[in-house]
Amino acid sequence: MKYYKFIYFLSILIVFLVIKIIFLKPSVKVVIEKDKIVFSTATAKIPLKVFANRDSIFSISFYIEEKKIKQKVFTDYVIALRKGQDYDLVCELNEYILKEKNFFLFLTKVKELLPYKKEYFYSTFVKKTVAEVVEKVVSEPVSTTVNIVEEKKPLKEEKVVSKYKEEKIVVKEKPDFEIIISSEEIKKKYNYDEKIKLSFFVKNKTSTSQVSPKINAFLKTKSNVIVSSQTFNIKLMPLETRLFIAKFDVLKDYFAGSYYIELNGILDDKRYVVCSEEFEIIDTPPKVSLPEMPVIRYKLSNTILAEVEDDKEVVEVKLIEVIPKKKPPNEYQVVSENQMILVAGNKKAGLYSYTTPKILKKGFYAFYISTRDSSDNITTTEVFKVKIIR
Repeated sequence: MKYYKFIYFLSILIVFLVIKIIFLKPSVKVVIEKDKIVFSTATAKIPLKVFANRDSIFSISFYIEEKKIKQKVFTDYVIALRKGQDYDLVCELNEYILKEKNFFLFLTKVKELLPYKKEYFYSTFVKKTVAEVVEKVVSEPVSTTVNIVEEKKPLKEEKVVSKYKEEKIVVKEKPDFEIIISSEEIKKKYNYDEKIKLSFFVKNKTSTSQVSPKINAFLKTKSNVIVSSQTFNIKLMPLETRLFIAKFDVLKDYFAGSYYIELNGILDDKRYVVCSEEFEIIDTPPKVSLPEMPVIRYKLSNTILAEVEDDKEVVEVKLIEVIPKKKPPNEYQVVSENQMILVAGNKKAGLYSYTTPKILKKGFYAFYISTRDSSDNITTTEVFKVKIIR
């Protein structure tokens, strides 16, 4: 009996651990690249890598902790990443922060904003290094006098001069590069399902060695939120300049508004950032038309068709039946609002239908069509007056 109880509790424990591994996995992982920390006389640059385990939006804060006192040291980052994407960033500490600190705890706080609200902490101990000072000692010529005395011979004087070679000190050129944006292909406005293209040049400014910078291209909103990204791993020969093109699809889940593209280049401890001009992603109102004027017959049900098209998605199409008001002229009173049904195509471009009840009045049947898209843009047609045929 005790054996079965043990098996039962062990099974529950295994199920709990599996659920924890699958569902409680952190949405983001931060790796502090301790071996790549660069110290100079005034600053310390601490590189980090951010890995996304699922689609999420989060903010990153940085702190220094010394003697159990936390000090915030850098501006917060707000980043949106899709599952599987990674992001490189560098936290730079200035001379004021590093003053009289030779050993401290560097703390990174990641706060998930969407889809869940969670916090993660990553830390590492950092010890300042002292830059090596290399002194070059150049020898100078030495003059030595030697007296040689021989029996019954006059004194002779011999002068010996040591020789030295002049050494040429060659300063190795530091790798450097430059990013130049060509704005010829950037438009002022883009519709959904269009493709944004940005041409840019990367130039190796070093004349003695090749460089291999990593260029991250980010599509960002005006409020600095990343919605899409791509990476270019580049190799350039000395003084070589090459053309690259960043391409982004305008997806229907992007909000209409102002955007720009940021090019973020990284080479060793050098960072190069340039941004394009701002442009608009616009959501145009839907378009409505009648493929043909309907025929309305007396004492019969009649079908009315409408073609509706939108760059994103059509949400609703209505046929509104109206009658003329007596005063003022050319104004109408709504009789009924009727939902039209999608009978062909899709919600971007489709054919919609409405069948009236039996028409029992004489004269004219008047109506107009109203349609609304996913951004609440509304389009209405003119009023159509169709003579009722007996």
